[in-house]
Amino acid sequence: TETETADGSQTSDSDELVSFPLFRPTPEQQRLRIGVAWLSLTPGSTPATDPSVQQLYVEIRIPGLTPSQRQTPLSLPTPRHGHRVHYHCSTVVPLDPRMNREPREFLFSLLRDPHRRLCLAVVSEPVCGGRGEGVDIGRCHVPLAAVLQTGHDLVQREYDIQDVQAGRVIGTLAVSVEGVPAFRNIVEEFSRNPRTSPPSH
Repeated sequence: TETETADGSQTSDSDELVSFPLFRPTPEQQRLRIGVAWLSLTPGSTPATDPSVQQLYVEIRIPGLTPSQRQTPLSLPTPRHGHRVHYHCSTVVPLDPRMNREPREFLFSLLRDPHRRLCLAVVSEPVCGGRGEGVDIGRCHVPLAAVLQTGHDLVQREYDIQDVQAGRVIGTLAVSVEGVPAFRNIVEEFSRNPRTSPPSH
């Protein structure tokens, strides 16, 4: 329908629908890259001396990802005697606003709370010939909110791996995170549209 304004110009319902510019993030705002460089275990720690812990891979705990996106593409022999194993791999997390709502909402919950961290789990594969899923032997936690605050990506930053049972430090994981434009875009989106923001936990 059309209505006439005080100055005599015509407006329509369709004019009123266009209130905000369309949300069109750039390609670099629609992806997050997480890299795993290397891993080492503390000599004498439980996983370093447990003969059943033979192969390790790293899993990124972001919901909505496929197994190939969240896991390193290969497992490597458990490092002993303070040695390192080198993965030198990275995964790209797609963050399209329409197709990838779940990871975007999850990342926003981390970005708005400086006390929350992204979890990367160090997983022991089942012993050769065994069945079932891998077992977490440790986890490290990456502060994504700090990346957003400083505006700088992380390049092979070293983080402690903590034992899942007692919380003791059992090793080190070197991690890279490239995602400042994506993080800014996610915060901008949910700040501009509060009704779509995920609930606080």
